[in-house]
Amino acid sequence: MASKFYRENYKENQNTGKSKAELGFKAVAPPVKKSFIYLGNLNITKTDTITEHLNKAGIKFISIFPIAKRGSNVEGDDNKSSTAFRICVANNEVSKMFEEDLWPEHAIIRDWIFNVKPSNTIENNNNKDG
Repeated sequence: MASKFYRENYKENQNTGKSKAELGFKAVAPPVKKSFIYLGNLNITKTDTITEHLNKAGIKFISIFPIAKRGSNVEGDDNKSSTAFRICVANNEVSKMFEEDLWPEHAIIRDWIFNVKPSNTIENNNNKDG
């Protein structure tokens, strides 16, 4: 029961250290808030080509993954060819990603839509029975 209470109220019980005194240990850098962006409707393009394009535009990205269509052999973040990519950038780079002049005509750039797995709640199970 205590763990459920903690999960529901963890933000209320959270602080960030501010001491600049030498304590014998240090915290790591704060986590980067990230956004995931879909880039699609491209001719078959290599990951390195997109990487070079973003570097030339001065956009600092965290990762680029080719999107695999079902049944294709695109894997991981290798320099594979694809027609769409998932690009992870820090939140402060997002506005640069949506500049229309950065992308070829008819390319699609939008927020990434994550798949939501259906939950197995009592309500869902009741609907299946009746």
